[in-house]
Amino acid sequence: MTFHSGGERRQPPHCLQSSSSPPPTRFSLLPTSTYEYKMSEIEKQPLIENQPEPTLSDLRSRWQEARANLQAAAKDLFTARREYERAWSQTTRGRITIAAFCIFIIVVFLLPMGGLLVLGLMDDDINEEYLPRRVPLEAHIMSKCPDARDCLHDLVLPAMVNVSNLVDFKLSYIGKTSEDDGVACLHGPSECLGNSIELCAAHLYPNPKVYLGFTMCMSRNYSEIPSEDLAKDCALEHGMDFGKLNHCLSVDDGEYSRELLKKSVQRSAEKGVTKSCTIRVDDKNWCIRDGGKWTDCENGSEVKDLVEEIYDLRWKHSTITPEETHIPSGDSTVLALRKTLTSENEALAARFRALFSLKYLACQEPRTENTIPAIDAIAAGFASPSALLKHELAYCLGQSRHDAAVPYLQKVLSDREEDPMCRHEAAEAIGALGDKASLKLLIERRDDESEETVVKETCDIAVGRIEWEHSDAGKLEKLKQSDFASIDPAPPLAIAAKQPSIAELEQTLLDAKLSLFDRYRAMFALRDLCSPPDLPTAVPAINALARGFTDSSALFRHEIAFVFGQLSHPASIPALTGALSDLKESSMVRHEAAEALGSLGDEEGVEETLKKFLNDADQVVRDSIIVALDMAEFEKNGEMEYATVPVAA
Repeated sequence: MTFHSGGERRQPPHCLQSSSSPPPTRFSLLPTSTYEYKMSEIEKQPLIENQPEPTLSDLRSRWQEARANLQAAAKDLFTARREYERAWSQTTRGRITIAAFCIFIIVVFLLPMGGLLVLGLMDDDINEEYLPRRVPLEAHIMSKCPDARDCLHDLVLPAMVNVSNLVDFKLSYIGKTSEDDGVACLHGPSECLGNSIELCAAHLYPNPKVYLGFTMCMSRNYSEIPSEDLAKDCALEHGMDFGKLNHCLSVDDGEYSRELLKKSVQRSAEKGVTKSCTIRVDDKNWCIRDGGKWTDCENGSEVKDLVEEIYDLRWKHSTITPEETHIPSGDSTVLALRKTLTSENEALAARFRALFSLKYLACQEPRTENTIPAIDAIAAGFASPSALLKHELAYCLGQSRHDAAVPYLQKVLSDREEDPMCRHEAAEAIGALGDKASLKLLIERRDDESEETVVKETCDIAVGRIEWEHSDAGKLEKLKQSDFASIDPAPPLAIAAKQPSIAELEQTLLDAKLSLFDRYRAMFALRDLCSPPDLPTAVPAINALARGFTDSSALFRHEIAFVFGQLSHPASIPALTGALSDLKESSMVRHEAAEALGSLGDEEGVEETLKKFLNDADQVVRDSIIVALDMAEFEKNGEMEYATVPVAA
């Protein structure tokens, strides 16, 4: 089939570059003048009937009067503001805030610079040639192809939301070239021009988040490409200068944009790609969208499949420490923390402090360039033999609020050789992240009769949390603002006209006939009645929670101990001491009780109690005592932060 001189070729049902394509033709650009904005005239509105038109002198007087009033008001506002700030700075809160701000400036700006100097002296092997490897991700498309639109909209764009910081993304175009530098496109010259417009966008705005959005905008109305209005609207939508796009197309009589297209088409040909849309990952064909269907997709064609594939490739590098690969991850702060976390020669307490520092960096909002490296660094710790450390790694990943953590957690949960305590925490973390794509895995583990009880129970709670979070009823619930920043395994009970009493909450908490998810909701509602600690409801609520240590579920008892650790209330010490001292108790309960006591290290007798178990027969308990004593020392010394970088209270 050949191009018609007076129109476009009829679009085929699928976008395959046929070997019998028409001979290459040089396409011509639309005239520059057609891309110029046209401004409509603005008519002057008539005055209201009988209203005298003000003179120029009147208008000037009004303007001067208004300006004088505004200047006086601004001066008064400035004076009042200065007086308020001066008074506030003398208050205790003001002094603390100013001191905290100064510490923040020192830590955020000065310490990283010092870290750069120190690392430069200590580690000469690290240089720019060893930057973290990004996974090559490429989409080969035709601008007027409906399969390209579906491919970008359904797979590429949503996947890039999750992995843009992990991939080296590229859009390439499919067509035919000839010796005379002509370029032919399957859907006619207008597609060649559309391809060139999108290539110019990528050239001028190389950030994939920008040019991919522009391309997606164009492809939504692919039949209109290369419409001037469509290109203008999409440029405006994505903050592009349309004049620059037009210049890219027309400079040197279009030669520059033709060269961009020619190189892109040649790249697709070199890779053997003929179908739009072809997705390539790590320089290999991964999935093809052709004729309205996904084909040749060995590892799946859903967003989660592509994201998981990319994380799998990253995982191969992330599980090796920087010392072994000489590959840094993130800036000097992240690299130094990762070294500490992954080194078996470091003291366990130091590794925990590094972990919580990485957690802070991973959880920062808005996200920074350190977010993904911090998550990768935390996940690198899963190579450790310490079950306690790996359990804590999973918890921190669950608090990151970032989908980048999900594949790491899925791997831990799926590994039947891994310690059940670690797998349970991975399942809980997936629930905290609210990842719907993980429901299948969670349900499989929950319903597997051969699965560990603690894993089954945790998966059940995680399923409940994810289903609640994404349900219409859950979205309508109004929850009381909690004093705790953690993402809990279950939300507290919704605000109601009549709030349940402590006795009613305790009844729900201890009712074994109810689901663990509902009982957890009562647990966190009781927790919130204990903060601040001087509330009249605090001690009664703690006593109600303490009775949860009689439950038959080790998972449930462990969560009670965790909540006590969050509260750090002296009234919980007897119950925590009892749980730690019970040598028949599950190690996951005893370890959580030990760490909760560590948060109360400045209370009389707590440190002595912890030291009694330094040589406990259970490795997890012994490790927890080491961490708890370090936390106790931190509490006694009145240090500002347990982590080595500032964390939110």
